[in-house]
Amino acid sequence: MGDFRLIPFLIALALIVVALLVEAGGAGIGLGIGALLIFDALVLLTVLLIGAPLIIGHERTGRLQGIVTLVWGVLVLLAALVALFLALTLIGVMLTALGFVLPYLAVFADFRTGDAAVVLALSQLLKLGAALALVIAHPKFLENRGLVVIIVMSLALGILLGILHAFPGIIVSITDAVGAVIIAIIALIRAAGFAIGGLLSLRKAVV
Repeated sequence: MGDFRLIPFLIALALIVVALLVEAGGAGIGLGIGALLIFDALVLLTVLLIGAPLIIGHERTGRLQGIVTLVWGVLVLLAALVALFLALTLIGVMLTALGFVLPYLAVFADFRTGDAAVVLALSQLLKLGAALALVIAHPKFLENRGLVVIIVMSLALGILLGILHAFPGIIVSITDAVGAVIIAIIALIRAAGFAIGGLLSLRKAVV
């Protein structure tokens, strides 16, 4: 791919990594941000896979792509399963606790919406910056449907989580967990696709 600019691409990678670190730091606020972190690990993988041939060459990328995609996909899939289980369990607990108003208010009514908003805003800004840096690195990245789709999905899921956090504070713990379920399911499906693709790539390499 001609006219590829390495520095903007590395900046894009760095911004995505920082976004992941921001989400990791905010994962303790609620399950939603933790689930978004899991999905965004797939964004990082996608960018790495697209940029690797331009940095280390197609031959080396071909040898590494299958195993990296398979392992990364499986790890994200497992993390998404854990996040989904935790979110569904927490929803069940909270819905049960609603029958006992005082315990619910004591444990779940004080969601840190302000902190979550800061984390989401910073994460979204970093990912938008990464998207811009990728376009600067090479405009043809816009023609890569897989890259565009997964970045748009990440931004859309961040917006969805922000909307769910805008509900009345007393129920935000529930809406956050619902957001975590949605994001975890999407991450699960996408990770399964990556894992299957990696497995098929490894099979072709062996055959």
